[in-house]
Amino acid sequence: MAISKETADQMMTQAYEEYNELILGFCRTRLRECRDMAEDCMQKTFMFYYNQLLEGEYIIKVKAYLYRVADNICKAEYTDYVRRDMRTANLEVAEEIPDPRQAIELEESIYYDYDELARMLIKQLSEDEQQLYRMKYQERKSLEEIGELLELKPNTVAKRVSRTRTKIKELVVPALDNYRKGG
Repeated sequence: MAISKETADQMMTQAYEEYNELILGFCRTRLRECRDMAEDCMQKTFMFYYNQLLEGEYIIKVKAYLYRVADNICKAEYTDYVRRDMRTANLEVAEEIPDPRQAIELEESIYYDYDELARMLIKQLSEDEQQLYRMKYQERKSLEEIGELLELKPNTVAKRVSRTRTKIKELVVPALDNYRKGG
């Protein structure tokens, strides 16, 4: 059943007027320490709902739907927030981190936390491998998307991802084993 733009606009306006405070409160509760993102999440929730209406989807239980969408958006935003926070280093701590281009001595791996150790090991990959790692595992791009960006066939990308993953395991496993053993 197709929904006209006018009907979608009316449904959106009605839903926003009726549920915007509830969804905003839900987002604030869900995001706790980063409550400043709650309004953005609420707006993204209603934009998602509106886009679904424009695509012709008719939502029967609007309130429940909005809560579910808001929950998913809050989870995604919080995850992105945590990842961005982990990537920024305090300058005092940065002085203590050794040059990642130097090989890590396995005996020294017990002095680093998992994130520092992982960053240092990833830095040992070539620029192409780091780019591939970033696109596949941090940006979560599909093989087709990576292939388009790098002008490669998806099969070629899959082989390179596999080789990079193998190389990462060869770097990480000994360091983590040593880390877990405590030296």
